[in-house]
Amino acid sequence: MARVGLEMELRSAIHAAASEGKPTLNREIQVNANGDYLTVNLSVRPLPDPDGSRSLLLVSFQDIVNPQHAKPRRKRASKQVELGRIEELERDLAHLKESYQATVEEQQATNEELKSTNEEMQSTNEELQSTNEELETSKEELQSVNEELITVNSELQVRIKQLSSMQNDMKNLLDNINIDIIFLDRHLIIRSFTRDAIRIYRLVASDVGRPLNDIKPLYTGTGG
Repeated sequence: MARVGLEMELRSAIHAAASEGKPTLNREIQVNANGDYLTVNLSVRPLPDPDGSRSLLLVSFQDIVNPQHAKPRRKRASKQVELGRIEELERDLAHLKESYQATVEEQQATNEELKSTNEEMQSTNEELQSTNEELETSKEELQSVNEELITVNSELQVRIKQLSSMQNDMKNLLDNINIDIIFLDRHLIIRSFTRDAIRIYRLVASDVGRPLNDIKPLYTGTGG
């Protein structure tokens, strides 16, 4: 919206007032107006805000009626505008360079972080793969042990059946030979007895596990 010759000066003054709180007062500027140049006073003042929530600026223009100085200063003002424009472009270029350098550094830092994260993820993946292989090996070992236990258990069941059958056969044999037999361990503890053994000792089933010395025989074998 600013006229030719006013843009650079107005931008500079607004920037100084807004960022530094520095006012610009009565700066003479040559402004193009309908093919002619006019001289105006530019003033930009920061205004206090009672609420402190906004930054207010007062921008004012004042015409300078001085035809005698208007024409001689036209070329000089135009040259100043060009120089000011060049300085502004140089500042913008320097700012762009700084922004570009900062962007490049941020991108490099981001790339380094991504590279480090990728390495960590790769290392974690390798650890997980190694753990998975160990678990797979442990699973195979447990399966093999389980199969061995099943085989041993089957063999034990067969042996238990065989032993039970032998015990039954032995019991039937002893019950039918009509011999008084008492089975004792090395400490003379009754382990079992035949049914004919009750002719010598008054034995009952609950006597298994008792010492034989605690049980009196029915006869001593003396005195006819």
